[in-house]
Amino acid sequence: MKRAGRIIGALLAGILGFLIAAAPAWAALDRTAAKDYSNRYSCNSVQCRNGAYKDFGDSDCTNFVSQTMKAGGIVQYDAFWPWQREWYYSSSTNYSGSWVGVSKFVDFMLGERGATYVSPSSMSARYTPASIGDVYMYDWGRGAGWSHLSTSPGFGTFPSYYDSTYAKNYNTVTGGTGDYLNQHSRDRYHAPWNWGYWAERDSTIRAKMKTLVVHIP
Repeated sequence: MKRAGRIIGALLAGILGFLIAAAPAWAALDRTAAKDYSNRYSCNSVQCRNGAYKDFGDSDCTNFVSQTMKAGGIVQYDAFWPWQREWYYSSSTNYSGSWVGVSKFVDFMLGERGATYVSPSSMSARYTPASIGDVYMYDWGRGAGWSHLSTSPGFGTFPSYYDSTYAKNYNTVTGGTGDYLNQHSRDRYHAPWNWGYWAERDSTIRAKMKTLVVHIP
């Protein structure tokens, strides 16, 4: 009986060790590295894309945010167990849905990385609770739900960039200073974090817009 108990104990220890080895080894987000990457590959009026990744054109927002997270040291993970969420990019034909999809990306960060939601005081606020490297998630108020992500590179004075589509300059928003965003899809560099809100001309739609900060621990 003692021998059987030792065998069972050894088997259980081996299984536990295997489960631990199969689990991802998380590292803290390097916020400076994430910021530096997002600044390098974002710009205004043109597209700034890293050729090492597939370009998703006007649907590149989550791809860009994922790249920023990877640059900041967030470990990619191809799930070993079926109940685990995954997040990875191997090639232009091999990547997870969470690498490129808004809701799946956020689900991974909340479920596996321990991220949390924080709400800005309002869509018109100058500053938010975001830390450098955190992620902004947007609902544009047109019935599509949460459909866009950008990343926070900090705060400061907005650049003088006139967006002819909206006939508005970045530096006309909230006195010309506030929290920045960097993003892809329509590429933007150091734009106001709530640019979409201020650029929207329809007050009914603007009233429906929502943003959450996804805080990456």
